[in-house]
Amino acid sequence: MGRQQLLIIGVATITNNAPAFFPVGITTVTWTAVDVNGNTTKGTQLVEITNNAPVISGLTVSPLLQLGVTTLASATHADNNLVAATWNWGDGLSTPGTISGSQLSGNHVYSQTGLFNVTLTIEDACGKSDTKTYSYVVIYNPCNGFVTGGGNFTTPKGAYSANTSLTGKSNFGFEVKYEEGKKVPEGEFEFEFSAAKFEMEATTFDWLMVNGDMAVMKGNAKVNDKVGYHFIASVVDGKTPSKNGTDYLRLIVWDNAGNVLYDNQMGDPDYARALTPISNGQIVIHKYKHEKCFGDDFDNKDEMSHNIIKDDENSIQIGSDNASNNENKNDNGSKTPILVEMTVYPNPLVNNREVDITIKNFGNTVAKVELAYINGRVVYSTPKVEFSGGKAKIDFSKAKLTPGNYLITVSENGTMRVGVKQIIVL
Repeated sequence: MGRQQLLIIGVATITNNAPAFFPVGITTVTWTAVDVNGNTTKGTQLVEITNNAPVISGLTVSPLLQLGVTTLASATHADNNLVAATWNWGDGLSTPGTISGSQLSGNHVYSQTGLFNVTLTIEDACGKSDTKTYSYVVIYNPCNGFVTGGGNFTTPKGAYSANTSLTGKSNFGFEVKYEEGKKVPEGEFEFEFSAAKFEMEATTFDWLMVNGDMAVMKGNAKVNDKVGYHFIASVVDGKTPSKNGTDYLRLIVWDNAGNVLYDNQMGDPDYARALTPISNGQIVIHKYKHEKCFGDDFDNKDEMSHNIIKDDENSIQIGSDNASNNENKNDNGSKTPILVEMTVYPNPLVNNREVDITIKNFGNTVAKVELAYINGRVVYSTPKVEFSGGKAKIDFSKAKLTPGNYLITVSENGTMRVGVKQIIVL
């Protein structure tokens, strides 16, 4: 027998009801064939569409920038139908991201200082999305001022990780600021939790962020005289701007492995506002006048630039707006001081109340030394202190100092040379 063949002829149309865009899942497609005589036949086809959600990888953001510098952000993805990317910069603003192949990018200029979380969200054509957050970007401005503080507060239970049941009085003292021409801040920061025999001392600083009544600083530290530790401290000056509030401090200390040794707001993110009130002393955020960076004049009326120090013969106003260095006189005719470079050690004062004062190019001379609260009230004064090679030792133990910020003023007898230095007493 010969082979038989079946020939299908006379088909007029073949159609289907497939959608223009298949959704994720299983879709039934119906095919319909019609011959030239109007006879119809149908068949079905199952079409299954799968779609993997997009995944963000390698999210990086400029971690530390001065105010006004453009923040750059980037990431990658491996999705084949990505349609949108959005950057949320953490300051209330969002911008569309740029998609170029597998690369994602964005940029932003912050209008204020702070610590900001940057969030990237991507979405594909099927409505699937992914979100990743970079925590956190630090935006600082040296012109926003500097911070000083000294006093104590009660460490709560749970703060000291080696023994979470410990609580008690903790002392602190700090002075941190950006010096002109320096990209990192300088200063001191000391902390002592006596119940745990836990002492921390800053060795270097990474950054200082000041915004309104809040300041945050980060650096490296020694713990009980051993290096290899890091810290973040957040403070709130309760007197800015209300001038009558409570000051607050939060401290986190961790080792090179990331193990937290101390945190008096355990569980809160690093950038959280400080919530532990200090019980003695004060924290001061010093503001420069008219955004004048690194000047000796300040907006705070209770600060060193407005303190009046009187010697035996003249009334000297340090840093007065009326001072004229060219004439070396105030508008009222009195002489203005010639400020000299002075250092004080130790600073902060912890247990010992004896300090070494060194004044550059002071030589062998006699000077008056005064110690005053930051508001100008004098608590110690001696009219004749002998300096040898610009150095002298002063014992303030009789002043019965309480924790806080003080000013040491040295006025050379018979001249207008004056040294002023803020110290912290714990």
